[in-house]
Amino acid sequence: LGFSFPEGQTGVGVAPVRSTPVMDGGISSAPGAQHSNREISEEAPPSTTDLLGMLGDDLLLSIWPAARITLGMRVNRWLNSVLRQAPQVTLVAQSDGGGGALTAQGLRKWRGDVAISAQSYSAGVFDAVVAAVGQGWHGLRALDLCNNNIGADGARKLPAILLACVALESLRLDHNHITDEGATTLAQPLYRGAAPNLRALSLAYNGISAPGTAALARALPSAPRLAHLDLSGNALSDEGARALCVSLPLCPALAALLLTHNEIGLAGASSLALTIPRCPALSTLVLFRNPLGCASLHHLAMPIAEHPCLTSLNLASCAVGPDGAVSLATALASSPPHG
Repeated sequence: LGFSFPEGQTGVGVAPVRSTPVMDGGISSAPGAQHSNREISEEAPPSTTDLLGMLGDDLLLSIWPAARITLGMRVNRWLNSVLRQAPQVTLVAQSDGGGGALTAQGLRKWRGDVAISAQSYSAGVFDAVVAAVGQGWHGLRALDLCNNNIGADGARKLPAILLACVALESLRLDHNHITDEGATTLAQPLYRGAAPNLRALSLAYNGISAPGTAALARALPSAPRLAHLDLSGNALSDEGARALCVSLPLCPALAALLLTHNEIGLAGASSLALTIPRCPALSTLVLFRNPLGCASLHHLAMPIAEHPCLTSLNLASCAVGPDGAVSLATALASSPPHG
């Protein structure tokens, strides 16, 4: 686990202890230390635990004297106490493969709001969060479970988290294959007003098509602080884009809309052209790798050019061609500058 703090607070980094190099079946140590007579098998490298077991008490104490071990334990207890009282803390879980796994009991000891980043094969962390919430813990501020393949089954565990954790501000579930079923499951508590402080929702590359998008779209107005929405790499199509465009004007804080690679064409672009002027806070629009075509730019050019806040636009790989580029450039040139 790694810890990070809000701006202005002290951060502490803890590095793992690395074993000393093993040469010719022996163990290198501090000068004057006695070597263990036990041999190390050449078939497989020993683990850190195995190495410590081979050292023997005398050698171990020559490297880490008793006074230093005692001091280290006291410092560890002090750090543990201070960190658990922090108003905000971020826990980063690398994988399920090592010691120090996050548990429901451990989560419940944190007094402040907790942000958890558990990308790539850290499903055990998700289970710990679900269990902790079931035991009355509600201190989750942010949850990043990208690349964990939780699927639609895992998505069924999300409503309990959303309903309990009112401080939740960010939820990232990219690359989890939740499909339309999972998107619909997630939308239900949002529609009922769960997670009222949610500011960022990322569901990229989850196999969500038009039905799942329509369910999410109906729920989005119930998240009044939502500022960042990422639905990249799904299969929204024109139908899903139209459903989304009905709800986006009801999200007054929306500043970033990412729709990369979603099979959105002319009809979807036409809906976006009508929606962009009704999203006053929108500053970033990403439509990368959608088959918009030149005709779409004739619809999008003026709404984009005249929007007072839009400062970042990505239309790469959208087949707009020279004529579409000219349409956008002309609109930008004729639009008055925004201060």
